Amino acid sequence: MKLSEEAERRIGELRNLAPVAPLRRGVHLQNRSDGGASLYLYDAIGGWDGVTAKDVANALGEAHERGAQVDLYINSPGGDIFEGHAIHNSILRHPGKVVGYVDGIAASAASYIAMACDELWMLPNAQMMIHDGHGGPPGLSPAGHREVADLLDLLSDSIAAMYADRAGGDPQEWRTRMSAETWFNAAQALDVNLITGIHRPGKGATNQAPVAAPETVPAVTDDNDSPPEWFGGLQSGLKGLFA
Repeated sequence: MKLSEEAERRIGELRNLAPVAPLRRGVHLQNRSDGGASLYLYDAIGGWDGVTAKDVANALGEAHERGAQVDLYINSPGGDIFEGHAIHNSILRHPGKVVGYVDGIAASAASYIAMACDELWMLPNAQMMIHDGHGGPPGLSPAGHREVADLLDLLSDSIAAMYADRAGGDPQEWRTRMSAETWFNAAQALDVNLITGIHRPGKGATNQAPVAAPETVPAVTDDNDSPPEWFGGLQSGLKGLFA
């Protein structure tokens, strides 16, 4: 797909800016004393400052070397479709067991990343949101917008298939839910078979055997954790072409 001249110019501006302070990534692997590993996906997916598939693949590779079960804790609004697909596939490909927990929200790309877990639990006050893919570069002609719409339908169909693979049903039924931007609390997600059960840490669980409580999430520090002032506006202008 050919980007408009304006989009190309603005992307070029960002690439040519240097130096850019390192930004925080919301994925942290913690090795636990019980031999397992905790992976925290607590940020947006992809983009200029979110979690990338490479981040997750590296963390899963480290856990595999230790032979550890991975408990994946999710609190993410979603983000880039292609990074989400790659993270989903990295989890599927991981030879060890991956148990997912939705701690706050698993929306958009984060929701179908969660579908790759061998088991998936939501906390009672957590939420999940699914919707059609959307986005595209600015400045397109009507024909260009139609081409983008066809691509988004193609991508959304692939996402619907992920929900159907886990929960059952016809992918087209899931597209209908996606088109309506459907939200699920834990009980509703369980009713449609998106999750294994509802987890209540430290107080028993619904449809779940006891699990080791996650240890403290490691603090994230960076001497340069505040990006330059100009970066916010430029970041907003170029925020994910597809999300």
